[in-house]
Amino acid sequence: MFLPNHYNLITFLVSIAGFIFSTALNYWLGVLFVFKSGISYSLHKEIILVYLVSLVALAVQLGMLFATVEWAKLSLMISKVISMGAAFVFNFSLRKYFVFKEN
Repeated sequence: MFLPNHYNLITFLVSIAGFIFSTALNYWLGVLFVFKSGISYSLHKEIILVYLVSLVALAVQLGMLFATVEWAKLSLMISKVISMGAAFVFNFSLRKYFVFKEN
């Protein structure tokens, strides 16, 4: 079904706002319960790195979703589970061993 451009723009802007908010919440909860902040980088640099890692993890998730649906011909639901799992492992690993690494 064709959707007007106005609807697409609103959806796009809401998606960006959701990404910004959820990454900020994820950073706060991660520092509160999992990671120690300020060990390797300043707070400002740490937050920038978390957003960069999250953007790359989003790209990993979308790439895996495309590959599993288009190339592996898996169902959309199975593909979403696989791609979300891959993005989670990628995101957590980069945060643990790069952003919040303990020297």
